[in-house]
Amino acid sequence: MSYQNPVPPQEPFGPPQPGPQPGPQGGYQYQPPQGSPYGGPPAPRTDETGMAVVAHLSALIAQVVSVGWLSFVGPLAVWFLYKDRSPFVRACAAGAFNFNLGMWLMSIAAWISLFTVVLIPLAIILFIISTLGMFILHIVAAVKASHGEVFNYPFQLRVLS
Repeated sequence: MSYQNPVPPQEPFGPPQPGPQPGPQGGYQYQPPQGSPYGGPPAPRTDETGMAVVAHLSALIAQVVSVGWLSFVGPLAVWFLYKDRSPFVRACAAGAFNFNLGMWLMSIAAWISLFTVVLIPLAIILFIISTLGMFILHIVAAVKASHGEVFNYPFQLRVLS
């Protein structure tokens, strides 16, 4: 004996909803919510990626303008303005700030080493690592941020998150 449904099936109104949907065999198939192809967090908007790029490149601009002393101010300002608005911009700005803080401390160690005769070679090496690291890694991070990815800097002092 088979059961026959007296009411014919009706087409749903509007776009498909996330969650269980009737499948072809009468069962239910899960459809993830729209926004990300794998059901994760939604992709960042264009204005978010733009501010993330600003967070990374503001450190380079401050590096040139202040001769390396205020490179952490730009990412800190972006983090402060966007910490409650966008998790993507917050993560990018926090990473840039944490990395700049580490490079800033490396520059201070290099300046202190420069005033001793014995540690001048160490000071030169620290200056080279700090300067090249800042320029190369901030450009790589800005490119990744423009594609909607968060860049994890290799040397960070985790102060902001």
